[in-house]
Amino acid sequence: MRLFIGQKVEVCSKQKEFRGSYYEATVIKYEFSPSSTIITYHVQYRNLIEEDSDNPLVEKVSADEIRPIPPPKPPCPSPSKYPDFEMFEGVDVFENEGWWSGQITGRHGRDRFFVCFPPTGEKLDYHHKLDYHHKLDYHHSQLRHHLDWTNRNWISQSEAFMCFGSEGSLCET
Repeated sequence: MRLFIGQKVEVCSKQKEFRGSYYEATVIKYEFSPSSTIITYHVQYRNLIEEDSDNPLVEKVSADEIRPIPPPKPPCPSPSKYPDFEMFEGVDVFENEGWWSGQITGRHGRDRFFVCFPPTGEKLDYHHKLDYHHKLDYHHSQLRHHLDWTNRNWISQSEAFMCFGSEGSLCET
């Protein structure tokens, strides 16, 4: 898959303490090596800055660390209507400048969810209240349904389950 200059993307972190997280960026340059057919991308992060500077962080990343941004989530019909998440559903939570993959492990009322992050085992409480003044409250825009980028397609958890064959390999769809 070739990405173009100016395209909005997400870059996964391969560092152990950041595994499972993706950071929003824009492709600013790419390099292609005809001898090895490897493409590398230069990206400028949206929310990460250079050390000792206010400039956006720019990094060179390999093609396997980058994906297009997921499709936008449908808008909520009204401020009092919140997205519905199922128990044990995979979600992404916007926290610490990136999207972290987790799983819904509980719910309190209509606007509060518990999310467990499998790589760390950490369990956090997320609110969907529109109150921006309380530091533990999160607007519902900080949660999204988790999608996997597989074979150049976005697939949901339920679609992934249906696509895997008895041998555990991905079926062609």
